[in-house]
Amino acid sequence: MTTSPNPYRGFCYPAEVIQHAVWLYHCFSLSLRDVELILAARGIVVSYETIRGWGLRFGRLFANELKRRRAPRCHTSRHDDENDRCSGSSRRVTLNNSSPPTAGSTITSNSVVTA
Repeated sequence: MTTSPNPYRGFCYPAEVIQHAVWLYHCFSLSLRDVELILAARGIVVSYETIRGWGLRFGRLFANELKRRRAPRCHTSRHDDENDRCSGSSRRVTLNNSSPPTAGSTITSNSVVTA
């Protein structure tokens, strides 16, 4: 027996409707009844219990896809003696405390360089 690569096979609604309902429910932290009302306003009649089932069944697939698409977290502000792990390597960043960084300056490994 082979499994189908399409997880939405066998449902009464198209995959786009299921994906949109799960997206609304998880991304915006809406209640199931709110998602039901939003879909009803678009002409899609579905009960909140059906949306709950979709959320339980497809929520993990949806969350994994969001994690995969998410960019790696990089620090936008640097502090003294902070580990720089944005690029995957761990190197020590030490700032020169003689003057604070200004709007036109860039931070290098050991000093502040004004551009």
